[in-house]
Amino acid sequence: MRMSQMIAVGIVDTLILSVILYSVRLWGVFGLDYAALFGLLTTGKATPPVTLSWLVGLCLFALIFAVFLPVVYGYFFAPRQRTGRPWLRAFAFGVVIWLAMGLLLGIEPSVGFFAVNGPRPLFAVVGMLIGHLVYALILGVINGPVTAPSEPPSRQIQAGARG
Repeated sequence: MRMSQMIAVGIVDTLILSVILYSVRLWGVFGLDYAALFGLLTTGKATPPVTLSWLVGLCLFALIFAVFLPVVYGYFFAPRQRTGRPWLRAFAFGVVIWLAMGLLLGIEPSVGFFAVNGPRPLFAVVGMLIGHLVYALILGVINGPVTAPSEPPSRQIQAGARG
């Protein structure tokens, strides 16, 4: 699969993840607002919805999850030369982005590593893990192994068949 297809799947995957994240929040279950979180990390201030810093955070969220992470997956986790099934490599990728996001959250002291300073830290850690695994599994299972575009077969001249 080509990178353009990988990014297209990343966009669809990000939309699915966004619907899940925001619907969980509407049901009253604690969920992270990634737009507000990335806005907080860029400005250092709390970011209420639909403010400029929240929109910047939303753009960062979309760029990271729809473009950057699918390209990283395509280059490092999905090539045919890698061993293992696509879903298993996607699972490993989900754990890697979960760890990276948890460490990124530690930059902001008010949030803490893996959002442990939130109202329900265990739920935040497990919820983040499940969300990133679902994202990565959708990305990996739909894409499967990434292959280079096929090249046309080379023309072979058989010995003695000139004309």
